[in-house]
Amino acid sequence: MARNQAESLVCLLGASFPYHLVYSDPEPGTRKFWRWAFPTHNVTVSVYWAPFLARATGRCENYSLPYNSVHLDALAERWSGDAGTMDVAVVSTGHWFWNPSVYYNGSEVLGTHLLPELNHTGIGFLSPYREAIR
Repeated sequence: MARNQAESLVCLLGASFPYHLVYSDPEPGTRKFWRWAFPTHNVTVSVYWAPFLARATGRCENYSLPYNSVHLDALAERWSGDAGTMDVAVVSTGHWFWNPSVYYNGSEVLGTHLLPELNHTGIGFLSPYREAIR
């Protein structure tokens, strides 16, 4: 939903001000990173898809995999690499934390969510969510 809202914002701005698409994912149908520029106002609007804000692999990249591996000690590279250039950031995250996941700090497993079969401590999703936001 947040991506749709960002694209609606671009449509609203584009109806009044000239703009151009600076970048879109090269793979057709992929919408993980887009950027539009509005040069008359020196503004860019970017949409980053980083479901956990932290570095993650697994189900978030390939739906056939059973769970996510989320590294809470490392931010997702694309958006965090640009964070220093942002004046305003709107963060919309949360629902991915409800998915089965293993949470890491470095190589240490902190715990899991919805994965009792992995024999790690179930820590739910609130603590990892809070850590990712911090």
